[in-house]
Amino acid sequence: MIKKLICAIIVLFIVFANGIAYRQCYATIQEDNEIESQINNNIDEQLSNLDTEELDELFSDIVNEKMIFGEGTINDRLYNLIHGNISVNANNLVKYVIDIFLDDVINYLPYVCLIVAIAVLYSMVSNNASSNKSIGNIIHFVSYGSIVLIVVSAITYLIKITTSCIGTIKVQMDVVFPILLTLLTALGGNVSVGIYQPAMVILSGAVLAVFGSVLLPLFSFKLVFTIISNLTTDIKFGKFAEFFGSCFKWLLGGIITVFTAFISIQGLMSGSVDGVSIRAAKYTIKNGVPLVGGFLSDGVSLIMLSCSLIKNSVGVSGLLLLFCTIVIPVLKIIVFSLLMKLASSILEPISDGRVTNFVNDISKLIPTLIALILGVAFMYFIITGLVMCSLNMF
Repeated sequence: MIKKLICAIIVLFIVFANGIAYRQCYATIQEDNEIESQINNNIDEQLSNLDTEELDELFSDIVNEKMIFGEGTINDRLYNLIHGNISVNANNLVKYVIDIFLDDVINYLPYVCLIVAIAVLYSMVSNNASSNKSIGNIIHFVSYGSIVLIVVSAITYLIKITTSCIGTIKVQMDVVFPILLTLLTALGGNVSVGIYQPAMVILSGAVLAVFGSVLLPLFSFKLVFTIISNLTTDIKFGKFAEFFGSCFKWLLGGIITVFTAFISIQGLMSGSVDGVSIRAAKYTIKNGVPLVGGFLSDGVSLIMLSCSLIKNSVGVSGLLLLFCTIVIPVLKIIVFSLLMKLASSILEPISDGRVTNFVNDISKLIPTLIALILGVAFMYFIITGLVMCSLNMF
């Protein structure tokens, strides 16, 4: 009898405990669903109040943007990013990059063929006129000048797309950064905004002005002295070309290092100050307002969480735009540099050493344009990443 009673008590205890656990689990699920619903409602409301028209226009201007990013407005994309659904089609993106690369190869291959053809013709004619030095020099000047014109015309186009790319990045900064700062202000990051706002103005103004007014002329000077130094063995300006190349590298590296170090240190410090201020404000609300202080504090947390998610999704969208902006000019420059390397390899056994050195020097010079684009893109990436990381934990 006692054993049966004990067994019955144990069975009742197990059923009672399971019932309590079930009710707690059900209550937790209900609470989680309610919180998720409130967050989604806050996200929808804040997205509807956010001015993203210019950002939507930037996405619509991207070549084949529907193929890469899919259909929908910028708000749809932001909503998908918030919920972890990146709408970028990886297969289409890879195909897009490969198509650009192959198109550039096809477009620039005639330049290589023309340079090689002129060099071969020059070698044949110069061998026949080897007995007359003056005629040989005239043939060299004509051939070398023709190759220089072909190369310079291609480089002029690359400089134009580099300048255009940097200008496009500036436009994106002017569109994306105000949205990020608005959201950061809504989160209570007043100190951070006070740091990032002048930094963004400096980046989109003074830094880009230096890139266009100082670094590009240095590139042009190096190009000119590279052409002159390979014109004849009697004129030697190779060291001048190296000097301007060194000035370019040191100035570019110095600008990126100083700007990145300054904004990183200031941004991390301001983020810590804002984080402490927000926690103090929430603590004051929770403990200073009778009865409903805890509910108000939790409501503020949900609103701030929604705003933080939107801020990060806008930042990711800006970085996706940045990638799509730089991929085309960077690939064009890479392809032209590789083809110049190929041309110099072909010319080495069949052409004059000065022509071969010139083409080889050009293949080494062209990647400095990539450094210009990637330098601006890197600073844009750093400051956007810092804004995205600011006030994520509060």
